[in-house]
Amino acid sequence: MKDEFKQAGWSRAINRTLQIIFAITFILVINIIAARQFTRHDLTQNHRYSLSAESLAYLKALKGPIDVYVTIPRQSDQKEVVTLYNDVSNILREYEFAVKSIHPDFFKVHYIDIYQQRKVAEELNQRFGLQKDNVVYVASGKQFQVILPSDLYEVESGKITGFKGEQAITSAILEVTSGSKDKIYFLTGHGEMRIDDTSPLRGLSELYHSLQERNLDVAAIDLSTRSDVPEDASCLIIPSPQSPLLASEAQKVRHYLEEDNGRAIFLLDPAQNHGLDELLYEWGILSDDMLVIDTGKDFQSAEGDLIIRRYAEHSITKPLIDFQLPILVGLSRPARPHPGAPLDERQSTITLIASSDESWGERAYFDSDTIKFDSSTDLIGPVSIAALTERRVNSELGINIPGGRVVAFGNADFISNNRFNTLGNKLLFTNTVLWTLDRESLLSIPPKSIEDIQFTLSRQDLLRTGMGLSILPAVVLILGISISWMRRR
Repeated sequence: MKDEFKQAGWSRAINRTLQIIFAITFILVINIIAARQFTRHDLTQNHRYSLSAESLAYLKALKGPIDVYVTIPRQSDQKEVVTLYNDVSNILREYEFAVKSIHPDFFKVHYIDIYQQRKVAEELNQRFGLQKDNVVYVASGKQFQVILPSDLYEVESGKITGFKGEQAITSAILEVTSGSKDKIYFLTGHGEMRIDDTSPLRGLSELYHSLQERNLDVAAIDLSTRSDVPEDASCLIIPSPQSPLLASEAQKVRHYLEEDNGRAIFLLDPAQNHGLDELLYEWGILSDDMLVIDTGKDFQSAEGDLIIRRYAEHSITKPLIDFQLPILVGLSRPARPHPGAPLDERQSTITLIASSDESWGERAYFDSDTIKFDSSTDLIGPVSIAALTERRVNSELGINIPGGRVVAFGNADFISNNRFNTLGNKLLFTNTVLWTLDRESLLSIPPKSIEDIQFTLSRQDLLRTGMGLSILPAVVLILGISISWMRRR
């Protein structure tokens, strides 16, 4: 009898051991299969973090590694920063997963605290000039692109309405893997503002670094020593010439714009003869020898500077309108569509920014004692302070091919070091440069809409909802107590 009980005990022990082994084996096999064969589903509203077929196609075609450096803090007292981190980390996780199945080592995300990881931050600063928080850097080799928080969201009437993370990140990937950079030339030789000047009033060093962050190659050029504008010029910027360009230099700029479908940005100061009137006329723009006077209370700072709040609907100004960002400028001259320019179906000219209704263009500005609106000589407001012209090239097949682009500002000090990072100045000029380069929208990926959903429940609704949610846990609890009581009996 004892032997039978002993044998039965051994049988039960072996049976339990085998059951445990089989259970563990089953769990391991299931996990192995799940790790290799699985699907992912975006359960967020409007599939906020799902990647489009366009982005997936670009990622499959990657030929080199991509490193993404995120300097957004994981924890913050600011709700906006927490939301920014969650959105960026979630969508970057989708990029990692998409690339990992094809190129396991081609996409790596690094989260950097630039204040605590000083050594890593210093290395990145030497490599990319990385010295900002709350931004995303996308890098491949020596190429890099910075993504700002304003690049990640669509805003309407001051409210965030869409998440543009996929568009911004995929665009940055395309930029850094393209193998080439757009080259921006700044004209010199006429007392212009310089990109190597760090002085607050006439220096452009802040602008220089900002353009570099956009993966742009920036250099200075003196046309008096060259036969023409370089072939690799993507855009020519003429910032605040203090003396007129020579006729031969103006002709070189004209040839670049017309024959090469070039792109140019003119920043012209009041009371300065720049020698570009005829060239601007050909592009439908007039920069009158006037001074813009604005008496509107909301359009003038305490120091007497102009605060520009009037924008045309355009891709350049859309973020300024959405975020309700004004522009701060000093003394300005008009830059407007030329009323006497010849009709040309190839080109269109519009006002980009303007002063208030209480402003005017003062022609007798040289005598401060007589500054008063004169309808016979002055320009009635609102006064255009920036205008742009876009020209199309009609091909033999009847296809409209993008041609040259010209933007003229009646002010230059808004991009100087002491004003560049003020209000919307940086955003305005950066967007202007990107527009001239056809880079204002690299992709057709639409933003993912963001909607606030709120439930309003009465006390009775809240009671019913609470009872409904409590039924299942209550049933489980009652069954557990019943089974326990039955076993004890």
